[in-house]
Parts: sequence; structure tokens; C-alpha cells
Amino acid sequence: RNGKSMVNLWFKTKHTDLYVKEDPTTTKRKLFFSQNSVISYYYLKNKLEKDKTDWIKIIKKNKFLKSEINNIENNKDSLEIYAREKLGLIKENETFYQIIKNDSESN
Repeated sequence: RNGKSMVNLWFKTKHTDLYVKEDPTTTKRKLFFSQNSVISYYYLKNKLEKDKTDWIKIIKKNKFLKSEINNIENNKDSLEIYAREKLGLIKENETFYQIIKNDSESN
């Protein structure tokens, strides 16, 4: 080790303080490659922003769904519209016609 110690530890006998002297290259390595590095910090910061955005979208969707449920529970016409559009239900003795658009350009 060429007479140099990478880490010098010194304990005070009467206190619980721990002093650590590290090599500057070790400090730089930890700054960029450890679990608490600058790179990890920015990664987690960006992930947090994305998670906040996703959370806001989920909250908005939940509010919409709650209002839709409330509307269906309290309005008979809304219930019928929901049953027809979302579930494809029809009334008794009613005929359902579905028109399919032809997207091809050939005649």
C-alpha cells in the first residue's frame, strides 16, 4: 500500500464520534457511482416528477368516474344511455343496426 492508508479511522475514547479521512478519488467515485450519487439523485428526481404527473392523471380520472357513477345512479336516462353505448344493450322488441364505415379507397 506504499505506506499510505486509504482510510484513516480515529475513535475518541470518551465520545461516540467517528472521524473518517478518505482518499479524494474515493469521494469522487462515491459522488458519481454510489447509491446516493448525483446520477441517482437526478434519476429519482425525474421519476418523482413523472409519478406526480401520473398521480394527477389518476386523480382526474377517478373524479370523472365518480361523477359518471353518480350520474348513472341518479338519472334513469343516463343509465339507459350507458347501457346502450357501453354495454350494447337494447330494449325488448327493438332491432339494432350497426353501420360499419368502409375505409378502403378502392371502388
